[in-house]
Amino acid sequence: MVVRVWFVQDYKKKKLSFSIELVLMDRKGDRIGAFIRRTLIYKFKEQLQEGMVFTISSFDFACNSGLYKPSHNE
Repeated sequence: MVVRVWFVQDYKKKKLSFSIELVLMDRKGDRIGAFIRRTLIYKFKEQLQEGMVFTISSFDFACNSGLYKPSHNE
């Protein structure tokens, strides 16, 4: 389920979004942060709404080593 969705503004090109950021939750209640890069925003921006349930396939994952983490997980 999509718990939270927001657009990250591109500060250099004010009219463009840099990415879509998401917090996703599985059926056990575990949450994870995700993002959709700029080149794929057009495919998903009309479909993603908070509270909606989706099956996600063909995705990549990586460890978030940055300081900002939208969810608490290991």
